Amino acid sequence: MFLQGPVGPFFKKVAEWLKKSGCNVYKINLNGGDEYFYSKNSVSFCKSVEKFPQFLQDYIYQHSIDAIIVFGDCRIYHKIAKSIADSNPNLSFWVFEEGYLRPHYITFEKDGVNGFSLLPKNHDFYENIGITSIDKSNGKSHYYSMIRYSVIYYIFMLLKKYKYSNYIHHRKTSLSFYASHWVLALIRRLKSKLIEPRLIKNVINNEHKPFYIFPLQCNQDFQIQEHSPYHSMKSYIFRVICSFSLFADEKSYLLIKHHPMD
Repeated sequence: MFLQGPVGPFFKKVAEWLKKSGCNVYKINLNGGDEYFYSKNSVSFCKSVEKFPQFLQDYIYQHSIDAIIVFGDCRIYHKIAKSIADSNPNLSFWVFEEGYLRPHYITFEKDGVNGFSLLPKNHDFYENIGITSIDKSNGKSHYYSMIRYSVIYYIFMLLKKYKYSNYIHHRKTSLSFYASHWVLALIRRLKSKLIEPRLIKNVINNEHKPFYIFPLQCNQDFQIQEHSPYHSMKSYIFRVICSFSLFADEKSYLLIKHHPMD
């Protein structure tokens, strides 16, 4: 049984593959965007979130569900599904996440991802495992496909808001909010094209040495909201810069890297 997936047709394609493998596949839609990308052989949940646990338990029992698959494990509906799976020994819980191991890849883990991942936290484990070579990415960017899918998803979320009036989204849904931020991001992108090539060239030529890379996360990502002591990237950046200015060598540089989706 699928709950919410990535914005776009990904879950639909995974479901088709599972069906060809002989699995019975079910899908619960929570908003208009979910419904648009997975309209057939699915059911809509339109009631309040307080009624979702009982609805989900009944659905699992009626259809003999043995596995729940989600994208991200910290959305309110997915948290409820995880708690139900934890209390049922015959029910497993699987989570997709945008790949934090390799660019252009996804992760698929049992029970949780990020801070809830079962991946070993021991440094020695990663030092002693063999790394399997993989086919290199063809370099094709999916950036604009993601934008297109996102626009379609949020449009249908708003168009069917009357049907899913009780739905609680894990992020802001205001089109004006995203439009203003995308415009600002475009301005910053154009500005960076003038500045970054020279900066990157200087880094490659070791003109900024030694330097430390400080990669950022998206401000609304659950790794910040759920799995860190910070509530925003702003406070995190402030903390790191203060620490760097106090304890780093005077000749060191701090290179701040934006998240690609920010």
